[in-house]
Order: sequence, then structure tokens, then C-alpha cells
Amino acid sequence: GMMTAKLQPRMNLAYGHEYEIVLTQGIKDSNPNLSQNGEFLPLDQEYRYRFTTKVPDVYDLAGGFDLTPGGRGGVDIALYRDRENGRAYSYVAADIAGWRAVDVTDPTKPVVTYKVNYSYPPDTATPHTSWRFRGAAVDQETGILALTEWIYWNCADCGNFGYVSFYDVKSNPAAPALVGRERLAEEFSGVPSQAAIAGNYAYVTTISVGIQVVDINKAREAHQPGEAIAGYYDTMGAGYLSPNDVAILKGN
Repeated sequence: GMMTAKLQPRMNLAYGHEYEIVLTQGIKDSNPNLSQNGEFLPLDQEYRYRFTTKVPDVYDLAGGFDLTPGGRGGVDIALYRDRENGRAYSYVAADIAGWRAVDVTDPTKPVVTYKVNYSYPPDTATPHTSWRFRGAAVDQETGILALTEWIYWNCADCGNFGYVSFYDVKSNPAAPALVGRERLAEEFSGVPSQAAIAGNYAYVTTISVGIQVVDINKAREAHQPGEAIAGYYDTMGAGYLSPNDVAILKGN
């Protein structure tokens, strides 16, 4: 009779590539064939089938996502959906090109609604002042966006500064307002990368320090640098080196 088999690749297949499936005579019955004296019969012949994987549709911003010369693109992205009107927005950390708010309600027609670039000169591949937005995270419940920043000047002994900034996306998701900030580094040690938010706290991965925990409410108040840092996990001391990413697991 006819048999159906499900083939599961050992790894992900690439888009737009041709593959060949080969079923050899080394494939035999899983159960004895009673009509053939209990033998495990092989396929009657070798079978081959070629197929090409699909290429997904790509939707770009009108005129292209013009970030910086040299082809630099976004380095992180966070999504927020406005529950009152159903519109969806993505917030793109674009390294030395700043960051963008993009209306993605219609994913086939994304539109930039807000753009920030503090690097100087802006929109150049090698600015004198590099203001890098590196990580983005949004809390859907509180409507807070966290962006990590690494600021340095291309000169000797100018230092490195690292911040995590907080924006209110609930009031105006198309152009969120800055509502708080905390300094995480004055040198290379402590420069932030990725972030995650849980309740009133932001968890930020930082170079050579580990995961720094920032009290968001404190960061929104007037405070001295460092006062909003509620704690940290010394990944270096624990033998895990500098963390590359962080995620929050909610629930059990």
C-alpha cells in the first residue's frame, strides 16, 4: 500500500536554494513483511526529488532605509503595539546612525515617523563624535522603551561613556519622548549593549562588568550618575566573560 513519510532536515534550509532528496534502497520496512517470509524489504528502487525553497517577500522603507554610508544597518529592534488604535511600531537601534521609530502597522509599507542621530558629522561613515545606539527593548505593559548608547570621540584620551535611556512610547509611539537616563560607564568597562525590561527594572549587558540593573523610576527622577543602578551581576567574576545578550523569562 501507499506509505507517507515526513522528512525533517537536520538544520535550517537557506532561502532560494535548490536541494535534492535521495531515498535509497537502504531504507527498509520497519516491520517484517509477512508475505515475504518475514523479510524487511527495501525500496524497489532509488528515488530522487529536487525542490527550491521559497524566497520571502522583503518590504523596505520608501526610498530605502537610509542609515549611513558604508552600508551600516540596524543592530537591534523592538516592537510595540498601541492597544488603543491597533497601530504597531518598531524601534530600530542603528549604531552610529542613531535610532528610528517606524510605523509597521502595514508591514508591506513601513514608514519612518521619527529619526534621531547625534553622531557628528551626522550620516557619515567615520564621524568625529560616535554616538552609537546599540540595543532596544520595549515593555508592552508600561509603555517604556529602553535604548542603550555608547558615546566616544575619535581622539586620544577622550574617554568612553555609556548610557541607557528611557522613552515614553505610550503617550506618543510615533515619536517617543525621553523621560529618563542613567550613566553606566565613563570608560570602556561598562559600555552597554543589549537590554531587557521587567516591571520597573531594566537589565543591561555591559562590557567587562556584567549585567547592570537599573531602577527605571529612579532614572526618571533628578539624580546623580549611578544612583539609579540598583545592582549588577558580575559575569566576569563568575567566569562567563562579558554577556552578549539578555532576555526576561516571565511566568513558570
